[in-house]
Amino acid sequence: MEVHDDNEDLDVSGNLELTAEELAECGLTLDDIRDFHDDNGKHETVDSDHNADLLSQLRDIYSGSDIDDDLEPDQNQFHGGSPIGEALTDDNDLLMVQDDTERVMTFVHTEEQSPEVGSIVSDNQKNDVEAVVAEDAAPRLTIQQEINQLKIKAVELNRANKKAEALNLMRKIKRLQATFTQDSGPVSLPINGSEAIPKLNNINAGDVVNESSAIESGYESKNSVKETILHRLSEYTAEALSKKREGDIPAAKLLMQQIHNLRAAKDDLENNRRIPSLDSLPAPLNLSSLDQLGGVSKQESQLQALKDLESALHDQVARVHEESKAVLKLGLKDEARSIIAVKAHTERALQRLVSLRTSGDPLPKVIKVLRDVSYLRSFDHIGSNQLELEIKQAECLTPPSGWSLCTSFVSYELIYPKDVVQKGVTQTVENNDDPVFGLKKLLSFPRPKHASRMLNFVKISFSVQVPRRLLFKPIIIGTADLRLGPLLSQSELTAVLPLRGGSRGKLQITLRLRTPLEGQDVATKTVEDIFIEGDLIPRANSPSPRSIIRSSTNSGTPHSAVVSPTPMPCPSGIDREDWNDPHRLQSICSNDVIDTLIQNVTSEIGTCRAKKMDPPPTLLIRVQQLISMKQKLEQSVEDGSLTLSAYLDMLRKDIMRLSLLASALQRANRSSEADIVRNRLQIQQSELDTAMSNS
Repeated sequence: MEVHDDNEDLDVSGNLELTAEELAECGLTLDDIRDFHDDNGKHETVDSDHNADLLSQLRDIYSGSDIDDDLEPDQNQFHGGSPIGEALTDDNDLLMVQDDTERVMTFVHTEEQSPEVGSIVSDNQKNDVEAVVAEDAAPRLTIQQEINQLKIKAVELNRANKKAEALNLMRKIKRLQATFTQDSGPVSLPINGSEAIPKLNNINAGDVVNESSAIESGYESKNSVKETILHRLSEYTAEALSKKREGDIPAAKLLMQQIHNLRAAKDDLENNRRIPSLDSLPAPLNLSSLDQLGGVSKQESQLQALKDLESALHDQVARVHEESKAVLKLGLKDEARSIIAVKAHTERALQRLVSLRTSGDPLPKVIKVLRDVSYLRSFDHIGSNQLELEIKQAECLTPPSGWSLCTSFVSYELIYPKDVVQKGVTQTVENNDDPVFGLKKLLSFPRPKHASRMLNFVKISFSVQVPRRLLFKPIIIGTADLRLGPLLSQSELTAVLPLRGGSRGKLQITLRLRTPLEGQDVATKTVEDIFIEGDLIPRANSPSPRSIIRSSTNSGTPHSAVVSPTPMPCPSGIDREDWNDPHRLQSICSNDVIDTLIQNVTSEIGTCRAKKMDPPPTLLIRVQQLISMKQKLEQSVEDGSLTLSAYLDMLRKDIMRLSLLASALQRANRSSEADIVRNRLQIQQSELDTAMSNS
C-alpha cells in the first residue's frame, strides 16, 4: 500500500474544492479521488468517466448549482411545449432528484459507525455505480439502490447534454417512486425532499430487480390495484343500496364500513401516498362473503327487531293504561273493558318475547289492528268565555259583471245579547275565485245560564264583498248566516255555508269553544295496536280476562272449563259490521230515522234530568252524533251534492239491506236486535212512499 503525505491529500482535495469531511459524508475516500487524478491506464475507461461525472455532480451539489438552469432552455425543444413535457420538467421533480441524491449520500454517512463499516459502504456504493454504468452486467441491486443510481445517471446524462434521455430516466424514477410503498415494497422518496428516506423493512438485501421490468411491472401493478379498488367499490356500493332497500339496515352499515376503507385506499393511491396491497383491501364480494355478512347482519337485525318490538309493546301498555283511565272517567265501562283486554294481551306478548330472547327462536309475525277510542275533546288555548272564529276560504266565487277574476274580502258580525256588536274583516285577496283567507279571531262569548234558549236567536252573519276605489262602497256578492245551536253539545262546529245573492260560491267556517255549553264533547280517534301472531286478538266489545275469571269463580267452575261463547258466523250477503253491531249510527241514511232517534234520546235525557239525575255520557254522545249527522245531510242537500233522485235510490238500497239483516238476525235467535232493525225498516219505507207520492 502506497503512503502519501498530508500535503498531497490536501492538494487533491483542494483541486476538487472539497474537504476530507465532505468526502467522508458522501461515502468517498481520498483513494477514490487519487484514482481519479492518477489516470495511467490502471482503471477502465467507463469507471474513470463515471468517477469524473460523479465528482462533477458532487462539486455542483456543494457549490449550489441547479439542474433546472441547464434543463429549462431546452424543454420545449424536446417536448414541443406539450403538457407532458411541462409535467416531466417540473421544478419540484428536478429539485427532488438533486435533494434525494444529497440525502442518499448523507444516509450512507450516518450508517458509517467505524472505519471498517465506512470502507464497506464505500466499496458497496462503488460496486453499485459500476453495475449501473455497465450495460452488459446483470444488475444485482436492491430497489432502493436502483432508485438512487437512476438519479445519479440522470444527473450524468444532463451533464453530457443528453436531456431527452435524462427526462426519460426522470419519468421512470417518478413511476418507480409512486409504485412501491413502505408496506408492500420499496418506498418513494418524499416529494418535498425534507423527510428522511424510510427504511425498507420488507425487502431483503439480496433481492434482484431489473430496471426496466421493475418500472413497467410497477406501473401495471398500480393500474391493476386501482382497477381492483374501483371494481370492489362499485360492488359494495350496489350491495349496500340493495340491503338498504330491503330494510336490512345492519347489513348496509357493515357494507358501508368496507366502502369507507376502499375510498381511503383509493385516495391514498391517487395522491401517491401509498399503494395498498390486495390483501389489505376488503375481500371480493362473492357468494360466501355475502352469506357470512348476511348471517351476521341477520342475527343483528333480529336482535334489533326484538328490541324495537319490546319497546313498542312497553309504550302500548302505558298508552292503553292512560286510555282506560280516561274512558272510565267518561263512564264508558264497556269500552274500558275492551281497553283492559288489550292491555292484558300486550303484557302476555311481552312475556313471550322474554322467552324468545333466551331460546333464540325466530321472531313471530306482528299484526296491527286499528281501534277507535273515545276521549274528551277540549281546546285549551281558548278562554272559558271566548269563541274562536276561523274563516278558512271561499270557493267558486262569481265576480261582478265586468270583472275577469274576483278580488274579495269577508266581513263578519256577531250580535250577542247584552254585549257589544263584534265586527271585523279579513284581508283582501286579489284576482282569485277561490281565495284563502285563513283568519282566526277570538271573540267575547260569556257563558249564559240558559244557553239552549238563547242560542236559538244567536247567529254570526258573513258577507263576501268586492272592494272599490275611492269612496265607493264595496260590492256584496254573497251573504251567509251560521247559528250557534250545535255548540250546546260539541266544542267545535265546522260548516260549509252556501252564499246567498248573485254568487254561487261557498264559505268554509269553523267555530270552537273551550268546552261545550252543556255536557262534554266526547270524540273518537283511531289508534293502532300491535299483537303477536298466535295470540287471541280481543274484540272491541269482548270482556276482559279478569271478568271471565270472576264469573268462573262465582259459578264454581274452574277457569280452564270456562269457554267463551263462539259468535255465529256472518251470513253471506250481510255486511260484517252490520252483523256485529246492528245499531251503529254510521249505517243510517234516512232523515226520518235520524229525527226519530233524536227524539227518543232527548226524551231519555229529559227524564233523567227530571229525576234530578245526571244523564249517562253514552246518551249525550249519541245525541251529539245524531245532530251532526242531520247537519251533514241537510248541508249536502243545500249545496246540491245530494239530489232527490240520489236520495231515493239510497233509501231503496238501504231498505233491501235492512230486510236481509232482519231475517238473518231472526234466524240467529237475536230477536231483540231484529225488532229494532224492523222498526227502522218501517220508518224508511214510510219515508220512501211519502217522497214518491209527493214527487
